[in-house]
Amino acid sequence: MDISLLSETIGRLKDTLRKGWLLREVEAPESVADHSWGVCLLVVMLCPPELDRLKCLEFAVVHDLAESLTGDFVPADNIKAEEKHKRETEAVKQIAARAKCPRLEEIFALYERQDSAEARFVKKLDKLEAVLQARYYDNNKRSRYFTEKREYPSLFAEFEHNARPYIGALTEKIEKL
Repeated sequence: MDISLLSETIGRLKDTLRKGWLLREVEAPESVADHSWGVCLLVVMLCPPELDRLKCLEFAVVHDLAESLTGDFVPADNIKAEEKHKRETEAVKQIAARAKCPRLEEIFALYERQDSAEARFVKKLDKLEAVLQARYYDNNKRSRYFTEKREYPSLFAEFEHNARPYIGALTEKIEKL
């Protein structure tokens, strides 16, 4: 395993700011690494006993690893899902090969297939984390984006609405937070 490459990848994830927050004029937005840590914490706190917690944590750690090379894609980039998947798969393949850690590629592929309860659960937490982050930014007045008339009154309202189809019943839980 090549630790120097992994440290480069980790550093890039820490330096890569989440593009959605930048587009919404969030002051000091989180990085991809910050987001991934948030997803990991949600796994620790919310993982049901019938799921494999370690597998969920592996998915949470690796799910955005490609963004250290590809950057953070958002819908406004107009990249088709197939192209995004292709770019991210190739990026993780490169990272795994250069780091001499094929397990990274295996974990990413398993997550991307979304054919296990663990992968689907982490995908929901990925969306939930963004909604919770939006709420945090709203509560702390970290975005000027909604000072103009917009479709949604706040970051939380926008992100919760967009995530509802993915997170389903978890939506009701976050509304009570």
